[in-house]
Amino acid sequence: MYKLLGEMNSVIYKEDPQNPKNPEVLVNGVGRYKLDQVKRNVQEKLADLAQTTDWEQIAWKLEHAAMKEMVRTIVAAEKELEEK
Repeated sequence: MYKLLGEMNSVIYKEDPQNPKNPEVLVNGVGRYKLDQVKRNVQEKLADLAQTTDWEQIAWKLEHAAMKEMVRTIVAAEKELEEK
């Protein structure tokens, strides 16, 4: 049985029996995605940031491009998977 999000503050929304290390996760304020998709999105954003020297743009993207929430979700999901 899945944990209720409100009860356990779980970021894992739905487990994938065929790929237990890649569950569907809930990124607060963004939506539901497979964990690998969230990781890839963050990696792409970081690669984009590495190509610019516009520090204001970098600061804005780090604060407003859902980056913090995606990274928080990755960390929480990885911790939940380790605890299983």
